[in-house]
Amino acid sequence: MAKLDKIDDEFYPVYLQIPAEKIVELKFLLESYEGIGELRTLDNDIALVVILGLKDTAAQIRKIIESEKENLKCLEVGQPDCISSDWLITTSND
Repeated sequence: MAKLDKIDDEFYPVYLQIPAEKIVELKFLLESYEGIGELRTLDNDIALVVILGLKDTAAQIRKIIESEKENLKCLEVGQPDCISSDWLITTSND
């Protein structure tokens, strides 16, 4: 797994490369753990997503991803270059 990045003292992103057809499955999985984190698609073309978790939920998010990574066929990656400092409203650079 990638190192535990953080945006600030409260927000921890988990970046994943995942097959496009599995994004909805990941979204439903996360929603079943109400309040654990928010899923955002960063780049549709390469199926790059981020789960934005809180400091208190980061470890649980990583456990969920680890237990489902074979099913989801996902790979945790570091922060992509397309992310700016104000990444919450940023889309990928085209």
